[in-house]
Amino acid sequence: MSKASATISFEFASTGCFFTCGEEFNEVCKWSKYPTLRALLNHPTKKKFIKELRDNDITCCEKSLCFFRGRTDKPASSRNMGPAPRKYCVPGGRYNKIYQSVLYLSNSIFGVEQEFVKNKKLRPGDMIYIQEYNMPLANLNIGNLSLWYLETPNSYVGAVMTHCELSKDNDRTSDYPYPSYLFSQTIAG
Repeated sequence: MSKASATISFEFASTGCFFTCGEEFNEVCKWSKYPTLRALLNHPTKKKFIKELRDNDITCCEKSLCFFRGRTDKPASSRNMGPAPRKYCVPGGRYNKIYQSVLYLSNSIFGVEQEFVKNKKLRPGDMIYIQEYNMPLANLNIGNLSLWYLETPNSYVGAVMTHCELSKDNDRTSDYPYPSYLFSQTIAG
């Protein structure tokens, strides 16, 4: 008897990105719901995800990359566009743990705008202040998963990154069983 297989097509409303995945999506969906760090780290699907990353070259070949960051409050200077200083209590987020200050960047101005729209952080009359960052990669080891997981159907990386983007804090309400920030923080960690 053969096992039935399904293909899932998915479109991110905020960016318009569209991708397709198969059974990997269901495996990652189950994995992403595990409630403890130990369970997430020891799950067999994590090994499949890591193997797929190692088997594919995701290293950026560019000498520098351009990124963008936006804020709705007018920064005093461009120096205020970075992450919060360490002296502030930074709340946990999708990819950072509590007290861990990070710099969230987008690879497009459109992506910055969509984050504000998606998270309903814009009020009528608000302006978005955007700063461009040119990052030299000589001393950084950056993997670019964005195009690879969108262009590679039926991949664990695509399913994992999708579930990271769908992760939520505990205040979000929906019928869909979104993974918690613990999952995306574990992947980022």
